[in-house]
Amino acid sequence: MADEISIIQALILGAVQGVTEWLPISSEGITMFLMINAFGKNPSDAISYAIFLHFGTMLAAILKFKGDFSHILASFAHKKRENSMLSIILIATLFTGLTAAPLYIAIKYGSVAVSGKVFSMLIGALLILTGLILGAPERRERRERSEVKGESGVGESGGSSESSESEAYRRAEELSHFESALLGAAQGCAILPGISRSGTTIAFLLLRKIGQEDALKISFIISVPAILGAVFIDLIGNVQDFNLFTGISMLISSFIFGYATIDVLLRFASIVKFSKFCISLGLIAIIITILTM
Repeated sequence: MADEISIIQALILGAVQGVTEWLPISSEGITMFLMINAFGKNPSDAISYAIFLHFGTMLAAILKFKGDFSHILASFAHKKRENSMLSIILIATLFTGLTAAPLYIAIKYGSVAVSGKVFSMLIGALLILTGLILGAPERRERRERSEVKGESGVGESGGSSESSESEAYRRAEELSHFESALLGAAQGCAILPGISRSGTTIAFLLLRKIGQEDALKISFIISVPAILGAVFIDLIGNVQDFNLFTGISMLISSFIFGYATIDVLLRFASIVKFSKFCISLGLIAIIITILTM
């Protein structure tokens, strides 16, 4: 992180991270776009700052879901539910690392040869991809509703559609090992700036018939070891350039804004469809980049 940022910039980035982390719009992509285009940072350093910013919101998530974390860690040896959840977390974390490591190396060191404008257009394109991913559960839900309506229209009783709806969702601990691996791989792909980690993992869980509340919870629980690993690995390669005071400023800002907004923004994210918003945001990012070339 040789390209240093000011304290004011660190506080602004922390605030942006704290707010955008709870929305499925790629906080990493948003903060990197801001650093590259508003603060004049190069893509390689921007990646490192964007990864470190997640440490503050990770602490906010731990504090928010402390009951769930402590319950899993303290009771998994005695109850089947916690054993299942622990295996999901471990398998997802393993496959997150296997997926994210080569992608991290590619974007961290490949970005040295790429201009900030080209990287900004990549962020815009990946935001559009995130929008398409977010729309997948919604498209499937519409298709299933139309099928149910079609079945009830040919004379089937209304009670059967109600029972099928109630049986549609699975509990989070019912995820198979293979599904947990795919969940981890999906999370690993979110190391790419513009791919929303929460959006991708929640969309995957919804497609696997996990309920919205469980999907939100497990998405943020599996984020903790992934973020710890990413921050640790990135700091190892940049420790000589790390400014402690700047890092603390970013950490405090992202934690405060993250914890202050987590409840309202998670509720907001659960009722608002962000698919079109992400696509629009990606298009705006590309247009701004082209106009400022």
